[in-house]
Amino acid sequence: MFAGIVVLLNQYLATGGLGNINPNLYALAQSVPTVLHDVTTGNNIVSCQTATPNCSNGTFGYTAGPGYDQVTGLGSVDATNLLANWPTPSRLQITALSSDTRVVSGGKINVSLTVSNTGQTSSGPFQIQIYFSASTAFSSNRTALAQCSMQGLAAGATTSCSGPVNVPAGLQPGTYYLIAAADILNPRVSDTGPVTITPISCTYSLSNSSLQIPAAGGTTSFTINTQAGCQWSASANVNWLTIIGAATGTGSGTIAFSAAADSGAARAGSIVVAGQQFTVNQAAYVNVGLQITNNLVYPVSVSANGAVVGSVNASSTASLTIPASATLVVSFELIRPTLSGAPLGDPMIGYFNAINNPAGTYLF
Repeated sequence: MFAGIVVLLNQYLATGGLGNINPNLYALAQSVPTVLHDVTTGNNIVSCQTATPNCSNGTFGYTAGPGYDQVTGLGSVDATNLLANWPTPSRLQITALSSDTRVVSGGKINVSLTVSNTGQTSSGPFQIQIYFSASTAFSSNRTALAQCSMQGLAAGATTSCSGPVNVPAGLQPGTYYLIAAADILNPRVSDTGPVTITPISCTYSLSNSSLQIPAAGGTTSFTINTQAGCQWSASANVNWLTIIGAATGTGSGTIAFSAAADSGAARAGSIVVAGQQFTVNQAAYVNVGLQITNNLVYPVSVSANGAVVGSVNASSTASLTIPASATLVVSFELIRPTLSGAPLGDPMIGYFNAINNPAGTYLF
């Protein structure tokens, strides 16, 4: 019977384990007499054969008296008074919990809560976890929506936790209950009532709607702007535009793409993202002529925008043809003689002034 009472005491205190209860039992017997019904009269004395173990005068046993005795111990237990007067450890209780009552799936919900330690000792570090539930019933195996981490709380003290919490974008619209728990045996449902989650309303816009790129092509990007939780995908309608970054995403993001070089007439293509069209206009392929006279006594290599496009012999003139670009920078480098494969002398490199929007033939 007493073992059953101890089980109820353990459940009542929600400690997870009482440990050695003897010190508390003896202390309560002295300080709170109503916890125990002390049996002070009677005995358990029986006859025994003299000279047998523990039998000195023909009887063996003990007599009951005030306090502890070897007949009735501390007495019989008053279970209600025992539970009510047992020194409680730290007991964490959510004393207030409020939140928005209408939020958008994938958006944020503002949560504010207060937790108190109603026990008689300080608590160690603990976490307050917040959940969404379809009913007011608490389930400890549910994935926490958010949590507040506390370093501890003194007996009788109170602390709070508040802030915006992300609502999962995949949570189906409907009515939910916000539940917080510092102790899973004592959760609290939001004081402000059920939370209605509505479908997310997504709007989309692009950082710009079009771009002009040179015939040589290249890599660039643009941005899609939308609400958190809103999904999008991107696709190109021509094969010379290639999406090189993420083609899908959630919330605002960047779409990076490359355009292949154009070898013909001017052309246009589009990248469509969430119904928004980004137009890419590419200039037609245009040749630019380079006529270069080399008055040096050694040949030179010729580069356009950093890439070698040809060479010119010593004391000679050569013509080179290259595709046009928005800006043209022509440079040369002396092709030095070598000895056993090692170039002789110092490098000689020269740059000409940049030409914007080149067309026709240029003499260098």
